[in-house]
Amino acid sequence: MIIVDAAIHGPKGASLLRLILDTGSVYTIVAPVQLLEIGCDPAASRERCALTTASTLEYAPRMRVPRFEALGQSVRNFKVCVHSIPPNMPADGLLGMDFLSRFNLHLEFPRKVLRIFP
Repeated sequence: MIIVDAAIHGPKGASLLRLILDTGSVYTIVAPVQLLEIGCDPAASRERCALTTASTLEYAPRMRVPRFEALGQSVRNFKVCVHSIPPNMPADGLLGMDFLSRFNLHLEFPRKVLRIFP
């Protein structure tokens, strides 16, 4: 499991996140508490994303955050899906392909190196 530091910025400030890098996830997913902390209300979102879990298909709010940062890269007006993460997970969400596919990502597992290029 690869866990990376990230940050989301909203009207009430910023929140630091720990996200699991997940190339199998279409979407970046953030826990609702993190969004509420920065002044973004998931209940106000009209857009939904379809999330396939281990046992079911769930629909979750999808909303824009003014700025999203991960792996040294920053994206403005980035959409995240809002969903709770199981309490046994050591992270606040998932860093999905909607973010990762904007960049060239290089992983060297034996050397424990991750590089990202625009």
